[in-house]
This record gives sequence, C-alpha cells and structure tokens, in this order.
Amino acid sequence: MSVSAESEEKILYWCNVVATLLSFLGSLWMTILCLKTPSPKSVALKLILAIALSDLVYTIPNVISMYGDGNGLMCNIEGFLRELTAMLTIFFSTATAILCYKDSAFNAKFVQEVFYKKAVKISLFLALLLAVM
Repeated sequence: MSVSAESEEKILYWCNVVATLLSFLGSLWMTILCLKTPSPKSVALKLILAIALSDLVYTIPNVISMYGDGNGLMCNIEGFLRELTAMLTIFFSTATAILCYKDSAFNAKFVQEVFYKKAVKISLFLALLLAVM
C-alpha cells in the first residue's frame, strides 16, 4: 500500500506539531519547577534552568517552520534561533556535566558560582558567534 505525497506531508506536519507541543510543555514544566524551588538555588539547578529555557525558546523555530513559507526574513529568524538555541543547549549540557564531574572530584579550588558565570558568558558568546556564521 503506497502513501501519497500529500498524505506524507500531513503525517510529518502532525508529528512536528506533537513533538513541538511535548517539547514546549516539558521545558515549561522544568522551568516552573526550577523557579518554584526555594532559595538558595544551586549552580546545578541554574544550569538546568538554562537548558530548560533554551529548549523552550527552541520551540519557536518549530512553530515558525510550520507556518512560514521557507524564505525571506522569517526563514532567517528561524535559522538564527534554531542554531542559537541548539548551541546553547549543547554548551549548557556540557557545563552541567563538567560541574558534576568537578563537584564529585572534591576539588577544593573549584568554585561553582564562578564556574557558572564563566560558563554562561562563554556559552552565550560562542552560540551567538556560531549562529551568526
């Protein structure tokens, strides 16, 4: 049984809608949970919040791609946001992994708050640089 091209497009469209909705709801839920956590918030929790916000913003290009025509300004905005948020997610995930490793290594010279500030600055810089390229 063959499937027509129009039918395949509808299937892909609804897969995109469902995946975007689930991603949005999951990221929103993580953001709410991180923000509802009583103070003081740990550095690891801040990095998880950064990942959740990055994934939350990543759903915007998916919505744009569903309704955009594939060229022009909206396409450029979609591409920029997609690259920026994908890179931020990778960088924040890496920073979280480094933080977990350093924390488990019992390194007395390692200061989590300083690491967090540096990781955020470097991540934003590199993600913007790669998104612009």
